[in-house]
Amino acid sequence: MDYTSKELLGSEDGSHIFEVEALLRNAKVLINSLIKVTSFVHRMVDTLGASVFPYLPKALEQLLVDSEV
Repeated sequence: MDYTSKELLGSEDGSHIFEVEALLRNAKVLINSLIKVTSFVHRMVDTLGASVFPYLPKALEQLLVDSEV
């Protein structure tokens, strides 16, 4: 998003506020998803121990693929 300096100062109708709100909402969803994935991986390693380490790269790759759908 390239904005001119006039656009960055704000708009008369306040539409930039709504754009920022949408960006923050999307960021919040992303952060919550990352927290869930991190929690899952931590639980998996905590429960299964070091034996799970060789499988982590493939498991994380699959989680990324599934999240892109």
